[in-house]
Amino acid sequence: MNTDPKSKDYFNESYLFNSSLFHRYKSKEYLNSGLLDSDEAFGFYNIVFLHKATGLRFEYSVYENYSGHAEYKILDIFIKTMNQERLSISEVDFTEKCILTSNVKIPFSDFKKDAIGD
Repeated sequence: MNTDPKSKDYFNESYLFNSSLFHRYKSKEYLNSGLLDSDEAFGFYNIVFLHKATGLRFEYSVYENYSGHAEYKILDIFIKTMNQERLSISEVDFTEKCILTSNVKIPFSDFKKDAIGD
């Protein structure tokens, strides 16, 4: 995704990630990785968008260029279980309200839907 309106790949972040639907945060893993200071010095950072209703999480690497526009690169789509286990997602079934990961079907109700402790 690119937030530069002049780019052919332009996306308006406010339309993609409505703040009433998503919670944004930097993961504990990233904050404690030692990468944060060096990444931010070069205009990079990682951010997670948590979909509040389902618990689906979208982790992006973000590059903010010198003109103030950002480019988003998806790193992972995952969930957190109630016991804080991070599971990458291979498929989502919105009709049955579940995900498939490692050939295991997990209902949305089993996902952690907040960022506390993340």
